[in-house]
Amino acid sequence: MELGVNKDNLFNKTISRISIDVDEYTEVPKVLYKAVNLFGKENVKVYVTSSGIGFRICINGKFSPLENIFYRALLGDDPYRLRYALRRYLATGSPFVLDIAFEYKASYKRYFGRVREVPLEEIYDEDINKCLEKVKKVLGGLYYYEVVVEKEENLPEKLTNIICKYKVIQDPYHDDRVIVTFVARDDSILEELKKHVKVIKVLKTKAHSKY
Repeated sequence: MELGVNKDNLFNKTISRISIDVDEYTEVPKVLYKAVNLFGKENVKVYVTSSGIGFRICINGKFSPLENIFYRALLGDDPYRLRYALRRYLATGSPFVLDIAFEYKASYKRYFGRVREVPLEEIYDEDINKCLEKVKKVLGGLYYYEVVVEKEENLPEKLTNIICKYKVIQDPYHDDRVIVTFVARDDSILEELKKHVKVIKVLKTKAHSKY
C-alpha cells in the first residue's frame, strides 16, 4: 500500500486550528478545562453544532499534523471522526483533510440550521459543576422524545432520512413495536415522523432530565 504521507510533513506546522466534537454535554466542562489550561482562553472557541445538541470546541494556533492528532486524542475527540481523518491523511498526505467536521444530512438541517458560536464566558467556568450548569443553560429548550412506533421492514431507512441521531429500543410489552428516542428543540421532527411511520405513543420531557 502506497502512503501519501511522509515523515517530514508530520512535523510541519501547517494546520491553523484543532477542533473536537463533543456529543455528550456532560463531557464539555472537562474538555473545556483541559483546552483552556493548555492553550489559554483567548485561543478557545465553542460552537453548538447544527444538530442543536452537540458541541464543537476549536483551538486556534499553528499545529503540525502530529500535534493535531495528539491533542484531539488527549482532549477526547470522537474516535470515529479521528480514525476517519487519519485514514484520509495517510492516503493523501494533505494536512488539510485532518480537521474536517462531520456534516449532518440536509434533511436534518431543515430543523436545526447551522452551527452557532457561544461566547466562552457564557459557557466556561473553572469550577466543573458551575460550568456544567452553564452548558445546560446554553442547551435550554431541548426536549427528549420517546416515540413508540410500529415495526416495519424499511423502518431504519425511514428513521435515518428524518433523524440524524437517534436510538431504537425494543418495546418490552409488544413484539411488533419499538421505541425511538431522540432530542429536538420542537415537534418538527415528530410531525415529519408521523408522515412516514405509524406512531402509537409519544412521551416528551425536558432533555436535561435524560442527558
